[in-house]
Amino acid sequence: MLKRLIFILLLFVSGINSANADIAGGPSNPDVKKVVARTGYDPELVQVWFQQGHWWQAYRTLLPLEVRYSEVPSFNYDLGVAALKVGAYARAANALERAVLQQPRHAGAYLDLAIAFIMLKDYRSASERIDQLEQRFRLPPKIEQAILYYRKLIEDGKKPSTRWQRSINAMAGYNSNVNNGTDASLIEFISDNGSFQIPLSEDSKPQGDFFIDLGARFSVDRVHEASHWHGSVSAQLREYSKQNDFDTLTVFTGGGLSRNLRGDVWDFSLYHARVLLDDSLYQTAVMGIVRYSPTYDSLWNWQWQYRFSDEKYDELDDQDNDAKIHDLNVVISHPLNGLSLFKRLGFSLSYSFDQSLNNRAGGDQQSWEAETFVDSPLNSGLLRTSLSFQREEDSSPYSPSFGSTIRKTDKFLLKSRYQRQLDENLDWELEARVQVNSSNLELFDTTSAELRSRISYRF
Repeated sequence: MLKRLIFILLLFVSGINSANADIAGGPSNPDVKKVVARTGYDPELVQVWFQQGHWWQAYRTLLPLEVRYSEVPSFNYDLGVAALKVGAYARAANALERAVLQQPRHAGAYLDLAIAFIMLKDYRSASERIDQLEQRFRLPPKIEQAILYYRKLIEDGKKPSTRWQRSINAMAGYNSNVNNGTDASLIEFISDNGSFQIPLSEDSKPQGDFFIDLGARFSVDRVHEASHWHGSVSAQLREYSKQNDFDTLTVFTGGGLSRNLRGDVWDFSLYHARVLLDDSLYQTAVMGIVRYSPTYDSLWNWQWQYRFSDEKYDELDDQDNDAKIHDLNVVISHPLNGLSLFKRLGFSLSYSFDQSLNNRAGGDQQSWEAETFVDSPLNSGLLRTSLSFQREEDSSPYSPSFGSTIRKTDKFLLKSRYQRQLDENLDWELEARVQVNSSNLELFDTTSAELRSRISYRF
């Protein structure tokens, strides 16, 4: 924590204030004021925002003007500073590289550019910029001290580092529909003699129960410059108070590689899962995941994900459910800085193709999902509220008992989750969710609600 605080203080001192633009007293550009007057760009207003700490205000204002004002040296520096402050490091590096080319005597731009490269884990470029800064300028003592610190960060970043982490968690809650029972009391069947209705047994109706979860996770991370190898093993046990037929133990093992390429992050992961239901092996799955988080020229954050899963069921009666699943998902979010009530707004769109391997009822299945969420700061924690809609559609009739009807199910999920870090290693989470499924086959009309509280400890 102390090291991070020192880094932030040095970042502020390092020349982020564009008033220190020419530490060595280099010549200013006499044409800047003329260009500024012609374009309408107001550097004095930007400096007011900087002095007041309104970094997001400056960034949101400057970013849409980048193409138009890219020939104005002071604009590029101001945009780079604002981007650096809000964490848009790739955008900061691009703007500051232009500023250095346009103002080769601008010492502050060299240092801020080096900081941007450090945050992007491009340590070679960061070291080159610091070398240029020391060779070309006479630096005041404060900047020399800052450079010593940044050089240490560069050297530490170049060294491979390994981190081992263990965590345990405990959760308790209540689920109103453990068995995924239907809301219908009568089900209509179709036969050669016509249709008829039969009442459902009590076991087919929703069964609520209390539960406890116990879990453990062991992970290792190996970081070397822009590469991040990660692996983990986790186990999660759920025990119900009465509905013991639905007790589960899930074991995940796997890992992968992340690469940070000047702000664009690629992650490739492979996992294996085993699920035990009521002490018997129920399901195994092999999953491959590719994630891509690009750096776009906007205030929106994007993440693309593709997931492939090969799922097999152990019990003979369940082997018809064996499937290969392809998921494509995109998440778009936007920080809502400057608002006291909300912190981030986001949207998620997903498409899934579920390929049946053994003549499953309903055959192949497609689904589309849309979700919106908002993050709100609350009592030193974060509250995320989300609402999602999902449409599932089979490719063939579910059963002759339901005639030629192809099942279509709409799923609505409202979820609210509050997370709070109690101390450096202890986290607490409270979540409530309500899900309503509406289908053209009454058997699949279901409603469920769950409330749960979890505490996690890392060591």
